[in-house]
Amino acid sequence: MPTIPVIIIGAGPVGLSASIALSRQGICNIVIEKHPSTSIHPKARGVNVRTMELCRIWGAEQQIRQSELPVTARRFLWMNHVQGEIQGDVSFVTEQEELSPTEPCLLSQDIFEQKLLVCLKTQKNSQVHFDTRVINVEQDDQFVYCELENLIDQTRTRIQAQYLIAADGANSFVRKKLNISMDGIPLLGTHVSVYCETDLSSWLSDKPFAVMAFTDKEQMGRVMMAVDLKRRWIFSKRVADVNEILTKEAGIQLVRATVDEPELAVNVINISKWEMAALNAQQYRHGRIFLCGDAAHRIPPTGGMGMNTGIGDVHNLAWKIAYVIQGYADQTLLDSYEQERKPLAQTTIDWSVINANRLRAIFQSLIDGNSHAFYEGLKEQAKHINHIGLDIGFTYGESQGFDPNTYKSKAVVGMRAPHCWLSYNNRIISTIDLFEKNYVLLAGKNCMVEKIKIPIPEKYPKTTLVIDKDVHILNQDFYACYQLTKEQAILVRPDGHIAWIS
Repeated sequence: MPTIPVIIIGAGPVGLSASIALSRQGICNIVIEKHPSTSIHPKARGVNVRTMELCRIWGAEQQIRQSELPVTARRFLWMNHVQGEIQGDVSFVTEQEELSPTEPCLLSQDIFEQKLLVCLKTQKNSQVHFDTRVINVEQDDQFVYCELENLIDQTRTRIQAQYLIAADGANSFVRKKLNISMDGIPLLGTHVSVYCETDLSSWLSDKPFAVMAFTDKEQMGRVMMAVDLKRRWIFSKRVADVNEILTKEAGIQLVRATVDEPELAVNVINISKWEMAALNAQQYRHGRIFLCGDAAHRIPPTGGMGMNTGIGDVHNLAWKIAYVIQGYADQTLLDSYEQERKPLAQTTIDWSVINANRLRAIFQSLIDGNSHAFYEGLKEQAKHINHIGLDIGFTYGESQGFDPNTYKSKAVVGMRAPHCWLSYNNRIISTIDLFEKNYVLLAGKNCMVEKIKIPIPEKYPKTTLVIDKDVHILNQDFYACYQLTKEQAILVRPDGHIAWIS
């Protein structure tokens, strides 16, 4: 029976990211996906700062940015109707210049997955198999065993791995196989989304946006999302009947009714139905199997944190699996995955539910004709669009004093190490770029490095860099940014989170 270190179930953005991260750690892995390709539906709208930092480290950032929508589209528009006037504009704040070497990227999930797949194919330790379904999963103390079915010729094979990452979505086969329950709100609404091609340039060429909602009562409840701001769009609405199936003709009528053009030419690409939920799995680890992304948590899309949180999951997990496989750590290190990621997911779920309730209140103000409440609601809506604290300011192992909407660069154990530009090996890079495979000890220029006893196992790979000797900070005060003295040192994990401060 073929043996591979890690099997990944699901070739969505989370599974692809898991494969890339593991490969760059030197761990061979295989991705199994039942569909014939990556997603053909745009789904998620944007890539947050932290995810783009990871794409930067993986060498995929520039490829991804070739397809992003313009900065002017980073806003949520409220219109009375498509052919009408702007009633409200809630814009993304772009103040990442001093906080990160990169910035958010606005593009649809289908394109993002394509770019990740291109990156994966450059990794020597990664393989991906489409049209392949997992029909059984078992495990013992040594291996996970998967039975696979090729959906083209119906042949079946068995493979085994040291670990399995389940990134197989909200209806995860693996989670159900393990009988892992989820806690929270199972249904916040059922929605249909029509992905289509149509020409709206007559009305929207001067109004770039990411998401558009409507204030007129006859249009209320419908939402438009831009895919390319040219001809490709998503039209969405909530449906009362969870069993309702939207036909192609009904999809065309939804688009025409939203645009208020009965004869509008519409080419439906596909139609998706999805359920909004707020759920967190009772456990993220079951022996040698780990749940990640939507398989572990279902986060309402109000705030755009679902995909980004899932990628954060696998980035947290990949180096830990690698350290265990490579013999640097024992399996107890893997327990920290759930300990760190599950509370953060719950915080994100709760925050997203607040955002959903805020949107409902905005719609209610429109129904009531209360314009003051509407505009006050838009001020509050900025909180669910601008969430830099939730993106890069959270702290593992700490639940107090966390503000999802603000972030200040500082060195705190458990927090992402701050960004500073520096010169290293004759290259200008960010401190963010230093953290991937080894633990990194950043020592102040006056630090007595030889006397430091670092609180990690001796086997852990470690790189020591002394400020003004090994690395040179550019145009910033490193000590002020990190809030350290020149006598101190700071230890950063491979995932960029601070492990210890002297």
